[in-house]
Amino acid sequence: MKPAFAPSERCPRSYDQLRLELGPDAGAPHCALLSSHDDHRLLAALPGRARVVTQLRRPLDRLLSAYEFTVEVASRTAFTAKRPNPSRAPERTDTTQVWPWSVLVPLLRTDMHARWVARGRRAPPRPPPGDDQQGGYSSPFVLSLLQFVEHPAVRDVLHNGASYQLLGVTNNTARSGDAPADARHARTAQRLRLCAREAPMAARAMQAMAAQRLRQEVAVVSLKERLDGSVALLAATLERPLSGGAYRSGGDAKEAQQRAALERNPAAQQALDRGERDGSPGALARAYRHCEKRQRERMAARRGRALERLRYDDGSQLSFDRARVPAAVRAAVERENALDVALYQLGSQLFQEREAALRSAGRWESLDDVT
Repeated sequence: MKPAFAPSERCPRSYDQLRLELGPDAGAPHCALLSSHDDHRLLAALPGRARVVTQLRRPLDRLLSAYEFTVEVASRTAFTAKRPNPSRAPERTDTTQVWPWSVLVPLLRTDMHARWVARGRRAPPRPPPGDDQQGGYSSPFVLSLLQFVEHPAVRDVLHNGASYQLLGVTNNTARSGDAPADARHARTAQRLRLCAREAPMAARAMQAMAAQRLRQEVAVVSLKERLDGSVALLAATLERPLSGGAYRSGGDAKEAQQRAALERNPAAQQALDRGERDGSPGALARAYRHCEKRQRERMAARRGRALERLRYDDGSQLSFDRARVPAAVRAAVERENALDVALYQLGSQLFQEREAALRSAGRWESLDDVT
């Protein structure tokens, strides 16, 4: 939905650190669209009443995707003696500095590097036919998926992550600016996550509170599995019609330059926004379709480059086949993510209810119809 907002409305990217600037008038932010990996605690830093949108995903798919992505990013730097360095370009986001990848990538990078050194910095032999029964999720390159799922760091970062974000008890770095209070909250959050794993009564209480927040405090619950419908739901709820205009969406560097220019000359805001606007009918829907296609192509190319580094001694490369994930692993993921399983079921129900309400009110625009 970024193209639905003018350049002057967009907050700086805030995945790796919060860059929200507050003005003198009761701390009003200078922007209207903030995208972040932070949990519910972020809302305490925002003045007034922010409209919250979030995306849910089936817990199994989310864990599989997280494993594959972490393997991909770790492989970029695992086969070298040098340690990875954070990106030096301030306008670019370094994945290894973004939670939860800041925790997960070093974990798999260290394991992948140690295995590579132990086998003499050579490619491993390919498992004999019939031995590779886990669709690439168990290989000599790195921790298996089951080991990943059961690892303490993964339990603390990924399992029930959607619920913990709503509850504000993730292990993401707190950003209130009050260091003692943040440290106290981090300790309390850690105890609560432990309670959820070990005490059924506590887990039920936390599940109920996460459900209450999803119902009452989240304006839009989008679903990864229903991406087009989620975009339509966002557009209708935020009153940015898909059939309406859109703004060009530049990269981080371009938008940083635009913000700097506006700081130097605030009177140029209208001219900047007008120059970036496409007011033709259906521009927003087309902008989304273009973005989706570009991102899918970029992700596929990046995945291909990563798997090129994970080759067996016969030249074949590692690949992932989700249809072959063992039943025991599926069961372990469901068990470890009981809170998120329930939250996803509720999110699906809320999605259907809100879609039906918008349709009955005549406010629903389908991407297919608009494009």
